Amino acid sequence: MNPEQIIATMNKHNIAVRRIPDAVYGVYEFRHFREGDEVIQRPVQRKIDGVWQKVMIDYARRTTIPEKAGWWMAQQTHDTRSKTAWSYKHDNLSPTLGEAVEKCVNKLETPCSLST
Repeated sequence: MNPEQIIATMNKHNIAVRRIPDAVYGVYEFRHFREGDEVIQRPVQRKIDGVWQKVMIDYARRTTIPEKAGWWMAQQTHDTRSKTAWSYKHDNLSPTLGEAVEKCVNKLETPCSLST
């Protein structure tokens, strides 16, 4: 699918997409330091002897690479609110945007069979 077809399909079927980030960064108090974390310093205001002073505090900056980083998920939504729940298992996880949208459309067009 080319970009225009992807956008047209997303608009037609109300499909929302999400890309799993390539890396996630977190900053933690230094007491949570783990091997491999980067040490950074940030200024903080502290009251020392009744006077507010700027002091530098050590923090641990941690980089995590998610599983399936850079992959796309797509699902049909009824609105564009930011609280859409996403699931690796159910939201058409694919390495490219076009594949994710295509899987979502195929899932919508396949009727569900109810077993009794």
